[in-house]
Amino acid sequence: MSLSKAQNNAMTKMIAKLAVFNVESILVGDLNLPNVSWLSGTVNAPLETINKGLIMEKNFMECIQDNGLVWYITDEVTRRRVVGGKLQESTLDQVLSTNEAIVNEVMIVSPLGKSDHVCFNVELNVSPSNSKQDDEAAKEPRKLWGKVSGKELLHRSAEIDWSFSEATLTSEDMWSELHSKLNLVSDIVPTEKSFKCDPWANSSLKRCRKKTDKCWYIFDNNPSSENLNVALNQQGQFESKSFKCKVNYERKITQCMKYNTKPFYAYLRGKRVLKSCVSSLEKPDGSLTKSNFETAEVLADAFASVFVKEPDGPLNRECYFIADELNIEDIEITMDDVGRELKRINISKSKGPDGIHPKLLKELEHNSSFVSAVTKLFQTCASSGKIPEQWKTANVTSLYKKGSRKDALNYRPVSLTCILCKVYEKLIRRHIMSFVSKKINPNQHGFVEGKSCLSNLLESVECIIELLEDGAPVDVFYLDFCKAFDSVPHHRLLTKLRNLGISGNTLDIIKDFLSGRRFKTFVGGAYSYLRNVLSGVPQGSVLGPLLFVIFINDLPDCINGISKLFADDLKVIMDANDTESTFNMLESLQNWQNVWLLKFNPSKCKIMHVPFNENPLQEYVFSGVTLECIEAEKDLGVLTSSDLKWSKHIKSCISKANSMIAWVTRNLIIREINVMRNVYKTIIRPHLEYCAQLWSPPACHGNWAAIIELENVQRRFTRLIDDIGTLPYSERLDALQITTLAERRVRGDLIEAYKIVNGLVEYGKDIFNLSRSGDKIVSTKSNNIDRNIKALSNNFLSERVISFWNKLPSFVRNSVSVIDFKINLEEFKKTNNSVDTGNFWEVSNIVLAKIEGINYLEKKKQQVQYLYKNPCVAKRKGINIS
Repeated sequence: MSLSKAQNNAMTKMIAKLAVFNVESILVGDLNLPNVSWLSGTVNAPLETINKGLIMEKNFMECIQDNGLVWYITDEVTRRRVVGGKLQESTLDQVLSTNEAIVNEVMIVSPLGKSDHVCFNVELNVSPSNSKQDDEAAKEPRKLWGKVSGKELLHRSAEIDWSFSEATLTSEDMWSELHSKLNLVSDIVPTEKSFKCDPWANSSLKRCRKKTDKCWYIFDNNPSSENLNVALNQQGQFESKSFKCKVNYERKITQCMKYNTKPFYAYLRGKRVLKSCVSSLEKPDGSLTKSNFETAEVLADAFASVFVKEPDGPLNRECYFIADELNIEDIEITMDDVGRELKRINISKSKGPDGIHPKLLKELEHNSSFVSAVTKLFQTCASSGKIPEQWKTANVTSLYKKGSRKDALNYRPVSLTCILCKVYEKLIRRHIMSFVSKKINPNQHGFVEGKSCLSNLLESVECIIELLEDGAPVDVFYLDFCKAFDSVPHHRLLTKLRNLGISGNTLDIIKDFLSGRRFKTFVGGAYSYLRNVLSGVPQGSVLGPLLFVIFINDLPDCINGISKLFADDLKVIMDANDTESTFNMLESLQNWQNVWLLKFNPSKCKIMHVPFNENPLQEYVFSGVTLECIEAEKDLGVLTSSDLKWSKHIKSCISKANSMIAWVTRNLIIREINVMRNVYKTIIRPHLEYCAQLWSPPACHGNWAAIIELENVQRRFTRLIDDIGTLPYSERLDALQITTLAERRVRGDLIEAYKIVNGLVEYGKDIFNLSRSGDKIVSTKSNNIDRNIKALSNNFLSERVISFWNKLPSFVRNSVSVIDFKINLEEFKKTNNSVDTGNFWEVSNIVLAKIEGINYLEKKKQQVQYLYKNPCVAKRKGINIS
């Protein structure tokens, strides 16, 4: 930055004031931060730099992130100039805001005059609604399901005869009758009044508010000093009572955060003047929509435009192969199955087009007559292969992904379907999964039990390291489908299901589930007209993900390299020297997409050359497009660099956590220990630990700067807590009953190692090499490999965890379950905490010593000496000093 230190401090203070007073603002200008990577929100500088310019840039970025500001320019060039005959391009200008809903779009336009800086065209959202007429539809009375108890619903349901009439024969008739009876129960739920109160307002506060309004009304009609004093006094009482109600409400919503974070996020978002919503979209003629209905229509047209129409006539020969001799059995649905699924309903989910709230269905699980009626309905649906037409209708809500907010294709459609239909889908899914679970390709990690994003990433990095250790250069292909879930052709999907052995009424159920579907988009208070669904599996449904996984199940078989899938995210790892195999792989993928009509988006497909073993940096063409070469890619939420170092991802994690801290502390009033601990564990710490088993920096020389930088996020948050904020860091951890992040990451490594070693998960069988006894891990890394590659191996989970795992006693390693392993691990730490043996908890001692200095080690040493001199105290505390 070109500012002096004093000017920079004044600027950061001004930005902090905007955030503290919660003023929704926008800042535009030339920040002149040439070393900032806006894509990751980090400064390209060593962690312990002494360069004053870099330090100033770091401080400014920390100010932006600490106060929760968002930016909109990521990798665009904002300045171009010629220096010494060479073109220099950089990103210096930026748009910042305190609320991402303020800015609809930022467009870069040509410079003015002779300036070498570009101009910005910033479209602001100054009104939360597009049209007053559209809002009338949203003003329908809303039922307050939180105001009715389960006992009241059950009492009302007991007055209704849930058995079906004799004339009711088809599933359509049965649903119509059941739906009308459910509406009778819903009638007892109170509706929201036109006067809308804050969520924390109780009846006492409402009375106080009315009294305050009355006092001010009297003053307005008779503005005397006496009436003013009365009104001010009443206003003070109202504000005091309102503050107490807010504090009690914050306590209430943070107590249940572990199980349901929806009320907490709704509370924070409710404090924003402008809410995130779908703004005006660009119509085909280039004009912008002017109402919510027009916006909904443009979205509906965009979502319908990606549907795939299969050509007439028989399928290609390649679409058929020998089906399994074993076919799936017809599904049987019992009352126990239905009751179990009704009990598992999440009442925080949105209701579907039928208007039936999930809380009603969950509470009626205790009514055996209702469960019997639902069971009969499900049995009729299964035997006839027909479900009610209303179950095939979806209300589609749109989620913004990235790119221009005016482009409707930059929104993801999520279907809200009937809750009871989802219960039926769960029964069908469990039946199908029990049949196909062993037939799912082992390279698929998405929507498969026992696998996750972490399993995909661990196996991928392990494969890359093994190839590098063998002396081969590595290329990683990141391949992207074009609207994958929405473009699955139905006839080809049914053919694959039939080839897999799914037949009988199960196949009829799926065929009917996919056919005749319709959707309408919802924006504000307006719905679009209904559209027919011609292809795809509904996003937001229960069966959709499983059907998609089955559809691409054969894709890895046509790839002659190492492939890893997570739903539609495909990653292929190839030997860069074997270009012939790579070209054949790309050709096979093109043939596959031509046969099955699920197209790749070549403009979004990328290649990453791993810079070891003299990589030839070969260019590749896929579907007529030269693949973009990248140095880093966000792979399943982890920023993966081509050198397989994780410094950029760690900085990104820190940036996200700091922004979340800023957002929370700016809106929360209360700072009590219990509240802040729940908030930290639920929505802040996960940003610092997502897939940490992949990128965790080992506690050794060269990594301490990154370890301390991660730890500083937790230190900063604990300083904000009342009563303990001024205590030393180690004492704050004791008061909160948490440990250092470094120790938690090592503990996470041990838990992951336990799962893999004991075969409790469906991945990682080749990651660890076990000793002959079968419970210890042995290193198999050769000393003859390149030094840089060996460093990568030593930082990976399989090597990083060895020293800590092998020091665990046998009763911990041989635990019977994951929960038992965690309990035994804690017991082992508790009974040996004072012994310096290099176990996993010693990482905390080193971190705290580096943070608090030698005083912590001296304090720890004195504690150990005291316990040796007083064995009775050690025995009482359960500490083994022998």
